[in-house]
Amino acid sequence: MVKLLTLFARRSRRFYLWLLVFGLVNSAAYSTLLFVINSYITDQPTLTFFSQQALLYGAVVIGAVLSGRIFQGYMIRMTNEQLTEFEIDVLQKISAASYEGFEKIGNERVYTAISDTRTISGFPASFIGALNAAIVVVCSLVYIVWISPVGGLGVLATMLVLFLFYMAKNHRVEGELNLLRNLQNKYYRYLADLVYGFKEIKMSLTRNENLFQQYLKHNRITTKELSIKTANSYATNEQIGSFSWYLLIFLILFVMTGLLETRQKIGLVVVILHIIGPVSGVIMFLPIFTNAKIALERLEQFGHDVDEQLRPEENAIATLSNTFQSLVFEQVTYQYLDKHGDCTFQFGPIDLRIEQGELVFLTGGNGSGKSTFINLLTGLYRPSSGTIYLNGQPLRNEQYPLYRDQISAVFTSHYLFDENYDGFDLSHTNTELREFIDLLHMQEVIRQLDGDYQLLNDLSKGQQKRLALIRSLLEKRQLLVLDEWAAEQDPVFRKRFYEAILPGLRVMGKTLIAATHDDRYFDCADRIVTFERGRLVADRQQEFIQAMS
Repeated sequence: MVKLLTLFARRSRRFYLWLLVFGLVNSAAYSTLLFVINSYITDQPTLTFFSQQALLYGAVVIGAVLSGRIFQGYMIRMTNEQLTEFEIDVLQKISAASYEGFEKIGNERVYTAISDTRTISGFPASFIGALNAAIVVVCSLVYIVWISPVGGLGVLATMLVLFLFYMAKNHRVEGELNLLRNLQNKYYRYLADLVYGFKEIKMSLTRNENLFQQYLKHNRITTKELSIKTANSYATNEQIGSFSWYLLIFLILFVMTGLLETRQKIGLVVVILHIIGPVSGVIMFLPIFTNAKIALERLEQFGHDVDEQLRPEENAIATLSNTFQSLVFEQVTYQYLDKHGDCTFQFGPIDLRIEQGELVFLTGGNGSGKSTFINLLTGLYRPSSGTIYLNGQPLRNEQYPLYRDQISAVFTSHYLFDENYDGFDLSHTNTELREFIDLLHMQEVIRQLDGDYQLLNDLSKGQQKRLALIRSLLEKRQLLVLDEWAAEQDPVFRKRFYEAILPGLRVMGKTLIAATHDDRYFDCADRIVTFERGRLVADRQQEFIQAMS
């Protein structure tokens, strides 16, 4: 509870003052109500006239309702502001993070963290109700001790035993709720596999059956059984809590019969009947509090992991030439590490030089290191050792964002955005855009709406790659990286790509690095760079390529 309250207090220094004022106002209100009700029932009116007593009763009720509503509005606004601030902070860290750090966190944990913020956002309204109920209970317990010290202490002792029993069971349920959160994390991961890998799943009966039966279905059934178990635990506690009131009334009427006067018995029973609802409200709040507590702990752990893994890239003031001349890899290595820090695969060391205006083909099979090289080339990865020189100058850490901003890339699994985040000029007057559309034979696919071209993504795989290339060309960058770009193109357009489009891009001043397996068109390149098992094993010049043809 302290952590959750601290979350609110961080947003407002007056939080505890508001909490104190609210508690005092409601304590005074409910104490007055109890005194008025009990005095009237036991024929000891506090005021001379019934109308005055009714007026006092109504005024106290209205005051309690108004104070509760004011504090509730304050809590709702403050909590949502705090959680929105947290969510924006996480998104900002992700936006500023390196690609390597984001890979370590994983998509599913981001989704779960956002879900946890939603869990906490429902806490304030429940907290206000529980706080109101708790104040009623405390005032009532103080009042019954004042009515009858012996009877009041007996009731308090019985309630304490029942409360400890409830808390012990609630602690056990908390562990089960943590298991549910772990299952939810895994479920998001399996669901992502189903949605994003649907085509691959459909290509294997075994894969399809195993994903559904052993992972998705098993996860949902396990979650269901654990949810039923926790819900039954809470239901048992609530049932015991409901019938415990009859135990208290039994103690007052039959066990303490010789210790209490009739007036005291009536007062105690009236107060107990009065707090049945508030105590139930407190008990019903405990599952909500437990879920919010777990969500907050998960968010804190996620925040810690974000700070560890998603460390922001250096944001120092840096300069970098906008004109590409050369790129040199000198003894560059990259190591993949497991969670213990042990190296599982090392790429390099490699030495490589790329000059302005070159057309370089990258070749190699799966696991050869081709993709790692592309990630290093595009600045998504930073070398574990060695140095990358841009235009003869070593590339510094703080220059990486600017370096990436000079490279256009179309990756193997390229993601096309629905929104125009780049702010491209998509108007029909943009002659350059029309030229790119014509170059890539997209006239029949990309249409105009209200004078603007619509770069929509509902296309075939080959057309999506063409659209991605159009977007990359609109960035107007000198270095262009294409990862297996022609793999989804039909034979006719593939031939056009190698023999017409690539030469045309060179005329535009582009330096081109293309990963490809199309050995039929190797003679189109200036150089063929080949990788095997994380090593650069060949760098063949055009003269050698032609001699081998």
